Amino acid sequence: MKDKKKKNRLWSGDFKLKVVLDIIENYQSILNQYISYLKRNNIKKQRRKDILNYRLYLFKSGQSETTIQKYMVVLKKFYKWARIYKDMYHLDDAYKYDIAEGVKGHLLNRCIKKNPYH
Repeated sequence: MKDKKKKNRLWSGDFKLKVVLDIIENYQSILNQYISYLKRNNIKKQRRKDILNYRLYLFKSGQSETTIQKYMVVLKKFYKWARIYKDMYHLDDAYKYDIAEGVKGHLLNRCIKKNPYH
């Protein structure tokens, strides 16, 4: 029982707020990078193929498998959010459909890697 109380204290107050703010900042950074990619490639109306091309761009630019996976998760969540809240926030009709639905992240290497420092 003591462990549970200790765990709850760790996730309360300022620490919990900091974690949430860090997540928001991380998501914002990822979305800003995606927007920059769209602008550089003069993409005005995003389509599913643009997300797939972005994934390929990340791979070719040397991003790790886990980073690509994280970026794809954030994009999928964004497009799902946009579809759900399109009317509430008066978003463009382009967000009527979730273009990221079913897009897979980078296939992660499932082998167990030894830590060379141990």
